[in-house]
Amino acid sequence: MLLDELDKFAEAKAKEIPPAVPPVAKSDDNKYHDVRLPKINPPTFTGEYQNWRSFRDQFVSLVHSNKSLTNIEKLHYLKSCCKEGAGILLEHIIVDDASYEKAWELLNSRYDFKRILVNNELKLFYELPVIHEENSKGIRELLDNSTKILHALTNLGLPVQHWDAIIIFMLLKKLPSTVQTKWEATLGTKKEIPTYKEFSDFLETRFRTLEMVDEQQNVKSTSTH
Repeated sequence: MLLDELDKFAEAKAKEIPPAVPPVAKSDDNKYHDVRLPKINPPTFTGEYQNWRSFRDQFVSLVHSNKSLTNIEKLHYLKSCCKEGAGILLEHIIVDDASYEKAWELLNSRYDFKRILVNNELKLFYELPVIHEENSKGIRELLDNSTKILHALTNLGLPVQHWDAIIIFMLLKKLPSTVQTKWEATLGTKKEIPTYKEFSDFLETRFRTLEMVDEQQNVKSTSTH
């Protein structure tokens, strides 16, 4: 009798226990939280004008605007990043709390010289190497380097978007006659001045075509041996 009563009591208690809740699986958004990203080191700057804007923007993002760093720490970072000509410029700067702003202003005063920066980019554009024979590497590098320079000139405030005819004319002079002929063939009887976007798309298509041809020839050559 007593055992029957105990069994009924156990059954009643069992019904009161809530079902077990399965563990919640981690969502895709959270599964990367424990991943350690590689440390980003501050950039270096040797005093070349064409690299100043890139260095400045990266240094500002990583160090200059970092509120967790003291001015002395920022100055140590700045002096360690500056090499050769830029490093010599900061050699006399004493490492103390008041010297960081002075050192940063000194670099900006020396290298953030818009007229020199523009002239340097134009010189780089003018001196882009001539491609004597049609090849994918040469066309790709010409396109990449010219695009980089044009972006730099745009960031310096020049109206590059209105220079399409001049840019295309100058870049065509860097290309072999075979590529010039193919470019003219794409224009056909078009009377309007082509845009730089059209020209860069043409170069992109051309070097990719050559890369595919080179790859197919390499495969064919490998299979015959």
